[in-house]
Amino acid sequence: TNSHHTPLLPMAPAHSTSLLTFSLLSAAAAAGAAGARHGAAGVRAPSRIARSFGALRGARFGAASRLQQLSRPAATVRRYMDERDNEVEELPMESVVASTSTGDVAATEGGIRFEGTPSTITYEKDFPQVVDEAASLAAANFPISQPELINKAKDFFSSNLAMKPEIFADDFNFMGPVVGPLPKKEFLNSISTFDFHTAFPDANGQYYHFRIDPFEPNRVWCTSRSVGTHTGTFGGFIPATGKQYASPPQALSVKFNEAGLVEQMTVGYVMDRAIGNQGGLGGIFGILYAIGHPLPFREAQPWKKSFRYKLFSAIGNLRSAFKKSAKKNKAPQQA
Repeated sequence: TNSHHTPLLPMAPAHSTSLLTFSLLSAAAAAGAAGARHGAAGVRAPSRIARSFGALRGARFGAASRLQQLSRPAATVRRYMDERDNEVEELPMESVVASTSTGDVAATEGGIRFEGTPSTITYEKDFPQVVDEAASLAAANFPISQPELINKAKDFFSSNLAMKPEIFADDFNFMGPVVGPLPKKEFLNSISTFDFHTAFPDANGQYYHFRIDPFEPNRVWCTSRSVGTHTGTFGGFIPATGKQYASPPQALSVKFNEAGLVEQMTVGYVMDRAIGNQGGLGGIFGILYAIGHPLPFREAQPWKKSFRYKLFSAIGNLRSAFKKSAKKNKAPQQA
């Protein structure tokens, strides 16, 4: 095993020089096409406010209807809100279960098992909503032992991109929060041209907390808090900055088939965006942000509230204010 491990190794293949170039050109082309459409039609693009209110009109929970209610007298608004609250509060659990189509749920000693839950899953006696992992994994009876699966996963993530094609199943796919799915051939072609350690020679993935998923006994999960220093050219065009990166904890997994071949990788799922210096971003997006060269599209930027999110929050706050006002007005009447 090498002494230094690639940080969030699986994210790197998706961002070889060719793919980076493709992403940038695609973004520019999309922006140019949108501008051309609006220019040719002689119509100004809808404003941000107009687009947001358009979305509100079609929102699933009737946000537009609620806006109309908010324009009515306070008494009407209070009655409307109270009716909605009562509908939710009085909805019994039995009706929720009964509304689920046949075959979607099954009664178990520990509670309700929904469709897709393996029959091998059992629950702790004193905590019926907590899975008994040891019992569930023992009942799964996967042909590769648990210690061997853990070791295979550790070896896999410690490989420093030296991945031989024969360790992957033919139906292998790679998946991240944004990138993927990438099939075997595309994935291997990408990592063959990606020289991460030239740019970050001291990179260490710092993988830990290896565990087997009781719902998928052929899947090993782990956590990573990768670190490294940018002392070499990255991607062929980003010169060394000398800056260090420290990632937030990220969830990764590798899934094996019964022959021990890798059939799936998932990586880059941030578990706490407040940790590290990557702006809460995972994988290569976060590393590029940390060294001062973030990619120019939203998925590669730190999360921030959108205008629509702020608008919905404002509506929610207004609703809460009306409820408090209604309770305050009711109190003197009851007295």
